[in-house]
Amino acid sequence: MKNRVIMTLLIITLCSINLLAQEGIKEEPSERERAKLSSQRLRYIKEENIYIATQNVLLDYEGNQISSDKLRLERNNDKAYFSGGVKLVREVGDIIDSQDLELDLKEDTLIAQDDVSLEAQRRGEALDLTSNYLKVWTKSNDMLAKEDVFLFHSGKEIYGDRLDYFDQLEEIRVKGNTKLDDDGELIKADELNIYLESESLNALGNVLLTRRDGDIISSNTLNIDGEEDELLAQEDVRLEAQRSGKPLELSSNYLKILTDSNDMMAKDNLFLLYDEKEVYGDRLDYFDQKEKMKVTGSARIDDDGEIIEAEELLIYLESGSLDAKDDVVLTRRDGDLIESNRLAIDAEEDILVAQKDVSLESQRRGRSLELSSNHLKIWTDSNDMLAKEDVFLLYDQKEVYGDRLDYFDEQEEMKVSGNAKLDDDGEVIKADELMIYLESGSLDAKDNVILTRRDGDLIEGNRLAVDADEDTLIAQEDVRLESNRGGKALELTSNYLKIWTDSNDMLAKDDVFVIYDNQEIRGDKLEYDDNKEEMVVTGSAEIKEDGQWMRSRRIVINLEDGSIDAQGQVEMEFDI
Repeated sequence: MKNRVIMTLLIITLCSINLLAQEGIKEEPSERERAKLSSQRLRYIKEENIYIATQNVLLDYEGNQISSDKLRLERNNDKAYFSGGVKLVREVGDIIDSQDLELDLKEDTLIAQDDVSLEAQRRGEALDLTSNYLKVWTKSNDMLAKEDVFLFHSGKEIYGDRLDYFDQLEEIRVKGNTKLDDDGELIKADELNIYLESESLNALGNVLLTRRDGDIISSNTLNIDGEEDELLAQEDVRLEAQRSGKPLELSSNYLKILTDSNDMMAKDNLFLLYDEKEVYGDRLDYFDQKEKMKVTGSARIDDDGEIIEAEELLIYLESGSLDAKDDVVLTRRDGDLIESNRLAIDAEEDILVAQKDVSLESQRRGRSLELSSNHLKIWTDSNDMLAKEDVFLLYDQKEVYGDRLDYFDEQEEMKVSGNAKLDDDGEVIKADELMIYLESGSLDAKDNVILTRRDGDLIEGNRLAVDADEDTLIAQEDVRLESNRGGKALELTSNYLKIWTDSNDMLAKDDVFVIYDNQEIRGDKLEYDDNKEEMVVTGSAEIKEDGQWMRSRRIVINLEDGSIDAQGQVEMEFDI
């Protein structure tokens, strides 16, 4: 008992000396810092001015308590080395456990090594750290940890090869195989800079972010702004996500996501793959709540070979529909090429509508077709079409004009209405409505029909049918013909007129009236043989000329020599 008391007194006496003072330097008592040390054994090496304490070592210094198995205190260097089960309780409340601890009393630093753990409070929240190396600048409370670093703070788990903590700035910098897990939102990078006050961060080099919603973002840089609720990825950005229940892959050099709304903006070398559609452009804006994307600047979408190019694309993810505007070019899978200033595709109704300066180049049943208008609607499942407003169509070297055109693909028919006009190499038909049968080349026209033939014939009527297979045309209802036969003008009116276009023969009936070579000719029926230049009028046939007339059941008129042959109940009145 006596020896133990002497040893304790010795220890207190020795350790009451100012630990910052070197041997031979006098200091005033008021400037000295006192330290208390206890242990089971203490050895002093006078030549080196070193104290070595072992077994249940406890040092109390400036409010800090350090316990260990061994202490080596080098007075000349103002350094203390603790080893074996080291535990430091700092004046600020930090608790550090390690196998080795070095205190540098000159530099105000401590270095803990081997199985280091730190329990602390920062910004009013618990901070737990483990590593194999920890250096603390005790005046500033800055820290450096390295080798298998793990930090838990503000609900975030942080891993890395090295961690620098700047207390005054409230910043953490992590380097080497870094990883941050924020309640399931995982970031990996070469370097992380974490700003505790704003809950923001900056990640550099081989960044990989796995978000809670399953989005995966890779890039070379990543900034997360906790105050603005946004993240910004830059340089070689790639996003893998799910939107509207379908996978989405995006690459660009810039990606900004508003984390509260999940809206995003991407630009610079933009590429998007969604629902097996490839999307390109200078910029993409995604609106999560509306499930809508806007692509601007050289925008392009490729849907399995159906390609749309425009200055702006609006894509509706849920319905699969889209709107395009300005310099729109659509190349369809069937080879159709559509250009316009506006394009809307309704995926639910299977229709597309092009507007303003529309042009279409197409193939229909093996025939080329070119169309222009200000409005074009196509039913994509049937390939039927409706065009209106300044319609022009070119097919089989025929020019078609009208206010509206309806095309029926399966029937290979077109209906043109409103100021309809067809120009077939100089043979022009005008009407209120035209029905054109593409396969046969035939057509029907109705209401206010006017046909101007290549040979100069002018035919008017309310109905006209052109049969390309039979080489005939039939005009009906208030028919009027202006022609030239036998080198003389011929005018004919009737309610029915049939012309064989290959031979130029004619058949007129129903209230027939002809003016030819100053003769007025009437009858129920008229047949004209162009080869013979012969006209046969039957059924109450009558010819009038200069007040003279002839009636008969049948009158044959030879246009070449002007001879007349009347047969059956002939009556005649003439001047003698």
